Amino acid sequence: MASSKAGPSKVFSIGDLHGDHDALLDILERLGLITPGGTWSGSATLVQTGDQIDRGSGSLKIFETLVRLQEEAPRSGGRVILLWGNHEIMHMQGAFDYVHPDELASHGGVLAWQHLWAENGSVGSRVRERMQAVAVVADTLFVHAGVLPQLGNAFRSTSAANVVELLNGWVRMHLRADAASLKYVGELDERAQATFFADESVHPSMDRIAFLANHTGLIFGSTGPFWCHTFGSGSDREVCGLLNKTLSIFGVARMVVGHMPQQDGRMRIRCDGRLILGDTLISAGITGAGMNHPSALEINPQSGKTVAHYFPPLKQAEKVSCGGHFARNCLDCGNEPGWCNGMCKWLGDRCSLAQAPLPESGLQVALLTVTRTTHAIQPLQPERNARVLAKNVHSITPRAWSLQPELVVLAAFAAGQLLIAWIILRNMGSKAMLRRRPKRACCPCVC
Repeated sequence: MASSKAGPSKVFSIGDLHGDHDALLDILERLGLITPGGTWSGSATLVQTGDQIDRGSGSLKIFETLVRLQEEAPRSGGRVILLWGNHEIMHMQGAFDYVHPDELASHGGVLAWQHLWAENGSVGSRVRERMQAVAVVADTLFVHAGVLPQLGNAFRSTSAANVVELLNGWVRMHLRADAASLKYVGELDERAQATFFADESVHPSMDRIAFLANHTGLIFGSTGPFWCHTFGSGSDREVCGLLNKTLSIFGVARMVVGHMPQQDGRMRIRCDGRLILGDTLISAGITGAGMNHPSALEINPQSGKTVAHYFPPLKQAEKVSCGGHFARNCLDCGNEPGWCNGMCKWLGDRCSLAQAPLPESGLQVALLTVTRTTHAIQPLQPERNARVLAKNVHSITPRAWSLQPELVVLAAFAAGQLLIAWIILRNMGSKAMLRRRPKRACCPCVC
């Protein structure tokens, strides 16, 4: 799976999917990459930047769909590139902590799941061979979490022209092992880390490839392309300095990553558009149904322009019933009279994408708004200081997200009870009167 800088007319990137198969199909169809029947369409290139699995209940459906499209795309001049994320790495290590219980049960439980993901299993064998760590397309480096320059330079020191192939080959070679052998592959020795990331002048004769072979945690741990958080959480000065070195090593103009969820559901750009963080919480398995943020990034290889596409959560569009069927876009409603057409407009499900330039960042945005009052384009905010952003937390568990509505209800209920007690005490004035107060109806907003 060699990567190439020479791209087709269109390149699309989709971030962390986390088991939301319906969202994947909806995004692909809206982008024109698949037909209504689900087969590949056109000559574009699609890059999925890892973490297809876990959280939601459609992990294997996503994998099988993308592998099938990977086979179909070349027939019409297209291409599908699949990258490993940290969740795919964890699965190859035998760590299934985040598998949706319904999906686990439907495939026969933990032991059956282990067999699927084993090095010679029907899923595990293809994950090891069909996916890769990094890809370069359209003057862009795609990777799940980011490549620190010291890691990229280790492979350039062997062959500058083949850094992508060498890095992918090195990772693939180490992943061709069973779960027991891979279990501790991500452990990071602090002394080894300090040695490897020290200035090159400190260890000028170090064989960095050999050093990595003895300290695999530098690749598979928190400093590697699957787990690194530096490009999301570091200061602008630190991040842009590292980024410029990485881009120089790979000979590209920008880097696109996932892995670090953007809490506002919008792609974050840093370093004047040279870094795009594309994990917008696509999966309803993380946020809850109707609260997710489906998206895709488009890059024009000729002009270098980038466009962020945002789509309404699929659940809301599916609930529009027109003529006895469920509509997924305005065209399905067409000229239907009455509430059908109005409901399509209320959902803000556009028939075509609108675009608005963002000169501050060089990133354009095509946004399908889902609001009752406006259909106007809402441009992506310019780059914001990291200090005013919500902290990027990788491990957003489904349970933590699913409890949020309950906590809101409980807080509202408690506040309501306190308010009622205060009013009663003020107006009644005595415990005796409190005992004789009439029973109050339960507030419908909190019951």
